[in-house]
Amino acid sequence: MERYRIIETKVPVLSENTKGIANWIPEIEYELTYHVEELVIEKFLWMTFKSWIEVQFYRVYGTTEGTRFTSIEKAQKHIEFREEEIKKSIVWKG
Repeated sequence: MERYRIIETKVPVLSENTKGIANWIPEIEYELTYHVEELVIEKFLWMTFKSWIEVQFYRVYGTTEGTRFTSIEKAQKHIEFREEEIKKSIVWKG
């Protein structure tokens, strides 16, 4: 089973009359947003609990970047970034 999943949310929005047209009727448009959820498995005694939790992505100094993305590709890159590990190596030894 995969550890992450990307959820698409389709939100209906009414279009705006930006040109000042008289007797204008709004249209229904849709905005797509994506967020990432991680599978969390907790064990207590003999029971196993599985739940999907929305992931918070952090930037420098602990500020959140947000959890909603405008494309699947951006969400996938954030998952790849989350999976990256810090690599250390000795570059000089005296």
